[in-house]
Amino acid sequence: MEVRCLWPVAAELGEGPLWHAAESRLYFTDLKRSTLHAWEPASGRQQSWPLPDWLCWLLPRRDGEGFLAGMRDGIAQLRLAPSLQIEYLLRPYTGQAGVRLNDAKADAQGGVWFGSMHNDDYGRDAGKLARFAPDSSWQVHDEGYHICNGPALSRDGSRLYHSDTWLGRTYVYALKPDGSLGARKLWRQFDAATEGSPDGMTVDAEDCIWIAQWGGSRVCRYSPEG
Repeated sequence: MEVRCLWPVAAELGEGPLWHAAESRLYFTDLKRSTLHAWEPASGRQQSWPLPDWLCWLLPRRDGEGFLAGMRDGIAQLRLAPSLQIEYLLRPYTGQAGVRLNDAKADAQGGVWFGSMHNDDYGRDAGKLARFAPDSSWQVHDEGYHICNGPALSRDGSRLYHSDTWLGRTYVYALKPDGSLGARKLWRQFDAATEGSPDGMTVDAEDCIWIAQWGGSRVCRYSPEG
């Protein structure tokens, strides 16, 4: 397998690669430098947008009207054209020093599952797993996380996976059609010394889970059973 550098962007904390099929463009964020980047494979074009605060994740809107963006303390609607526009829809962590969002995925109903964490003290279990609904309401479904990563959803939408990188654990929840979760269950415990710790993840067409393992220099593919 050949690995080559496409753009030596020198990110401080590169996160959230998003392939936007309609635009044939790859987006990713440099979270701590508050910058959104985009790269077009066909032309090699590179673009960057400085933002007023940290950008933790990005999801394309189904109606094509830009993106939902996870900023440091909340969720915003973000448009890049004709000019940069940011409109906050939810700010649950305003005034909570050190707490920020980290990673999100959309479900089939248009809800967004997102995690939070304490950015300055990873040993604190201040993180929560929450869902932002299409009607702009939101609800915390679980808490006690140190470093939230993932989440990912099974192909049929019946399971939600979510990791606590600090503890080296990936959990699975039964996900009900109404958007509620079942009990948290341990799906896989990682050995930090030999495997690294579970970070970003996604599910493929065969319902297998791909996990980037921080500190393990690897990306691994697992069956739904772990």
